[in-house]
Amino acid sequence: MVSTLKKTALLCLSLLTMACHQKESAANSPQVEKDPYGQPYYIGNLDGIKMKLGSAIEYVDYEICPVWTFDDIDPKCTPKPKRTYDSRFLRFHFTLYYPTDLLLLNFSGFFSTNDSKKKYEAERNDANNQWVKVSVESNKHVQAGYLKDILRNQTIETRLSDKEHLEKVNYINTYEKTTENVYGLQKYKPHPRWVENYSYKNITDLYVAYNSKGDVSTLITCNDRSPYPNARDCNQWFILSADTHVNIKAHYQFVNLKDWQIIQSKVLKQINHLKVL
Repeated sequence: MVSTLKKTALLCLSLLTMACHQKESAANSPQVEKDPYGQPYYIGNLDGIKMKLGSAIEYVDYEICPVWTFDDIDPKCTPKPKRTYDSRFLRFHFTLYYPTDLLLLNFSGFFSTNDSKKKYEAERNDANNQWVKVSVESNKHVQAGYLKDILRNQTIETRLSDKEHLEKVNYINTYEKTTENVYGLQKYKPHPRWVENYSYKNITDLYVAYNSKGDVSTLITCNDRSPYPNARDCNQWFILSADTHVNIKAHYQFVNLKDWQIIQSKVLKQINHLKVL
């Protein structure tokens, strides 16, 4: 009888110890924080800026053990490493309806009650749609003067030393400065040889914005020559800030070029919302 009581007491003590240990372990392990849709956040940092990315952010990838890769998986990446705010984001994407700051939720589980998805599907093929596809990428080569260097490498005035090569390729991706100012942007037109020798699909105009210091702050290329209105689109490039190595691209319909400043401001606003303060 005494032996049975001792065994029972030891069992209770053991269970109590296990419960306390589990409670302590749970306290020491960070809880997986979930977004308003019940999905776990991707956590990490973008060039040192702590961020958590919810369901509206797509194609999230990390610098170490990337999720989206066609290379052989590094054995060190199996199983997938636990991500922390020390994990560096490589890139991510999102889609924004810029008039109202509505973000597209592309996750299939939300479709029955997902107004953003329904709206996007109804409007995506409209030449006048106001959706902006945004890609954000950490790139060590991005720094102050990065956009200026790109411009220098694409204008005829600064590529004269490459004339022999340009002749061979019919001046593709080479622009000439014009006297036109469009929506506060300096316009550059494609070189005539480029226009003569390539399809309209491969020809773009270039628009450049300068800041108060005279530095290039935004580059925009637009294909507005297509006979199909919904194929007339623009790509807008800018950097997150002068002290970061983060490149941003916004893709939208050509009819929205007039709102390029609003679009850039709205995109930066969304990225700032992702920061963990």
